Amino acid sequence: MLTACAGPMGDTGATGAPGPTGPVAPPPPVTAIQQIVNAENAYRQTLGEAPLTPGLSCTVQAIASGTYLSNSSPGYTAAQAIVMTGTSYSYLLSSAINQPNVAGIAGNSLIDPEIAPLFLNNNYRIVCTGQLVVTQDGYYGFSTSSDDGSLLFVDGTLVVDNDGAHGIQTVSGTKLLEAAVTHTFQLQYAQSADGNIAMILNMNGSILPAENLYH
Repeated sequence: MLTACAGPMGDTGATGAPGPTGPVAPPPPVTAIQQIVNAENAYRQTLGEAPLTPGLSCTVQAIASGTYLSNSSPGYTAAQAIVMTGTSYSYLLSSAINQPNVAGIAGNSLIDPEIAPLFLNNNYRIVCTGQLVVTQDGYYGFSTSSDDGSLLFVDGTLVVDNDGAHGIQTVSGTKLLEAAVTHTFQLQYAQSADGNIAMILNMNGSILPAENLYH
């Protein structure tokens, strides 16, 4: 005789309906940074603009000659202006800007892994742009430790000028920032004189977290 098997009454009940489930985990808390970004994205939606998403928009391109990123940096001469060559590659940087001082042949962690081999032991410029989010009003201290040159702009203002061909050195600057809004951000870095590479960006004495950077 063929018989049907049924689970315990506590599992399915007499009608075969599902039994009770466990507690549902609450959604993760919204951070202060996320709250600011959510408000900014709601405003952007009213303007028909694309929302902010994590990470920085970056480009990397080979340098044919020159060592200075900016013609306004101390020590600049026209003969030292960086001249670009070859293809400019675009990519998304989702990590903090923290490339320690290493030999150029080791490769730069700030370049997308798919194209990084193209720039091993070569001279190149990286430009990363996006939005910086902070959660408190006040003066913020920024510093770049780079080999070779680097420039940091926040809200269009040059905050750190660490330009030129040099070994790793640290230059600092400050900027008054307001919370609850986003701030335009641009970092330029040049490996322009062969040898070692380094590009470390700090805010208030610590590595600037990737969580503060959007594009």
